[in-house]
Amino acid sequence: MADEKSVTWAKDDFGFETRAIHAGKEPVPMTGAVVTPLFLTSTFAQAAPGEHIVWAYSRTRNQTRCAFAACVANLESARFGFAFDSDCLGAAVSVHLPGQGDHVVACDDMSGGTSRSYGPMFREQGIESQADLSDDLISALDALTA
Repeated sequence: MADEKSVTWAKDDFGFETRAIHAGKEPVPMTGAVVTPLFLTSTFAQAAPGEHIVWAYSRTRNQTRCAFAACVANLESARFGFAFDSDCLGAAVSVHLPGQGDHVVACDDMSGGTSRSYGPMFREQGIESQADLSDDLISALDALTA
């Protein structure tokens, strides 16, 4: 059997469902768990003051969010994926990443403050937005990318 770390989870080799479950995840060394746990800690042990072993602080980076972002990147055939631990941070980044003339698609069940803010923020930057796609997301995305 192939070493889990050597599997690339390529789109041509595995279906969407398999990649959605496995891409971006590695077995947890201590337990062998194959599903990334939800790490609820905010800080991590250091080898010495200021010398981080791997992780420093959950708001900057943690195992759960990194595994999710890697999985999203794989599913989208992208080099990188983004995941945020708060809707405020996600909203701020999503408003500042697109450029004038871009089109942003967002789900309609985000927090009230975020959904009410999106339209005005995007319009000020010349970005078109669409946020009511819960009924048929695939058809809406296909229409935008056709």
